[in-house]
Amino acid sequence: MDSKNTKLPAYSETLPIEGMTCASCVGRVEKALKKVENIEIANVNLATEKAVVYSNQPIQREALVKAVERAGYDVPKAAPVELSIEGMTCASCVARVEKALKKVDGVQQATVNLATEQAWVQADASVNVEDLIRAVKKAGYDAKASEKNQDEQLDKKASELDQLKKDLIISIVLALPVFILEMGSHLIPAFH
Repeated sequence: MDSKNTKLPAYSETLPIEGMTCASCVGRVEKALKKVENIEIANVNLATEKAVVYSNQPIQREALVKAVERAGYDVPKAAPVELSIEGMTCASCVARVEKALKKVDGVQQATVNLATEQAWVQADASVNVEDLIRAVKKAGYDAKASEKNQDEQLDKKASELDQLKKDLIISIVLALPVFILEMGSHLIPAFH
């Protein structure tokens, strides 16, 4: 296919997806998304847990969410993020920060208050606070996550780590007897 003639459709939408564990899950989600009206291309990435869909018509996010949920997976709800912004002096600064935040993939809404030097961002759960801070800094202002956001992220990472530890312990408990039976038989010459 000639790359000069390849053109992506005009509209795209990115969705975070939770619950996928294998390539079969990816295929199931892609198939469900392609069944949504006007969707021409659906790409799902297991590693990033995101789906990107393309269409020549405006995309209805709600229809995509329903399709993913019908396939048996979750689309995390938008999580509000609060940032402290430093260096703003006027309404133009506020507009610049809002514009920078809205350019971050997955941000649905951004509101900045000059008086309190705060930004409130409504974004997909897949949006990283560091990406928001980087966008604000690129616009020329200093930003940091509020304490509440940092605590929530730490709690989320801690719960993910706890789940991984539980999975590891279960897999060790189940694999150890098999390992001992298979490898232990080599220690007894009559069985080897």
